[in-house]
Amino acid sequence: MRRTIPFLVVLFLSLPAFSQSIQFGVKGGIPLSRYFRTAHRFDQAGPVFQTSYGSLTNRYTVGPMIEARFPWGLGVELDFLYKHYQFEKFAYSSTTGMLNRLDTQVRTKTTAGSLTVPILLKYHASERPVGMFVEVGASIQSLGEIKQTRTTRYLDSTIPPEVTTTDTPEGITVWRDNAGFVVGGGIEFRVKSFKLSPGVRTTLLAHKTFYSSPNASYDGLLGAEQNQVEFLMGITF
Repeated sequence: MRRTIPFLVVLFLSLPAFSQSIQFGVKGGIPLSRYFRTAHRFDQAGPVFQTSYGSLTNRYTVGPMIEARFPWGLGVELDFLYKHYQFEKFAYSSTTGMLNRLDTQVRTKTTAGSLTVPILLKYHASERPVGMFVEVGASIQSLGEIKQTRTTRYLDSTIPPEVTTTDTPEGITVWRDNAGFVVGGGIEFRVKSFKLSPGVRTTLLAHKTFYSSPNASYDGLLGAEQNQVEFLMGITF
């Protein structure tokens, strides 16, 4: 799927021959829905007695955009949006048996970055200084920069924490290349030489980008939400 991104760029660059104008800008925003669903598990047997996930997501999306404008209020927009993911897993256990107090903590921190490239057909309801727009299209998402750091602490000991780092997360299934359906809308208005376009965009991904292996619930203790809603602000020149 990563080969699809250069193809979309070439396809989009062929549009100016048919368009009325080309607008460049930047788009950024914040999520209106959660990135992850997390849960807690308590084991009656086994070496790990308590396990829980928590999401510490950096809540921003940002990247460049370009739009080709056509007659009758139509346009085609291409974005390159970067997003950062971060979540942690905490596991507590007892080295002396489940009837004794917990004495070991394992903290696993996973981070990743994603590049999402939506290509959208847009309709601008008016060419006046203030108007509305709607958009629909598809997107592809590629995950990278995946890193997992595990820190093991012995709570009743002076032994220093053990820290290990890997690029292959353990206990997590990662869907590195994803596709989605996109729909959104908002308003647009001019401020001097800039055009501002605040709006809401919903992306329905085909797969969960992350999910955990244990079956404490229907899809584990951690599951990335496939339906993501964001508030985005576009600034074009």
